[in-house]
Amino acid sequence: QTFSSVSAIVHRIARATGVLPAQIMGNGRSRDVTFARQAVMYWTARRSGRSLVEIGHILQRDHTSVLLESGLMSESELLRQEAEADLNDLNARAIPYQGCLAP
Repeated sequence: QTFSSVSAIVHRIARATGVLPAQIMGNGRSRDVTFARQAVMYWTARRSGRSLVEIGHILQRDHTSVLLESGLMSESELLRQEAEADLNDLNARAIPYQGCLAP
């Protein structure tokens, strides 16, 4: 799929919601703009074949914003996954256990 498919989704959501494409792509926080942007993220994730990182780049957001705003993942699930990834990273870098170091 190409950028034009994402553009088509933006324009279709814009027509349906009455929010301008520039507003969807911008930083506005009004309820109608936020709703339209979330709809674009949701449908782009479902239909475009693009990764969340790519979608975030196109929409000028990071992939975690796409996850949360599209409704594909709850904030608590995202936080749980990030915490698990952090623990796995710490475990991978940990010095192997050499026995008990008694005081």
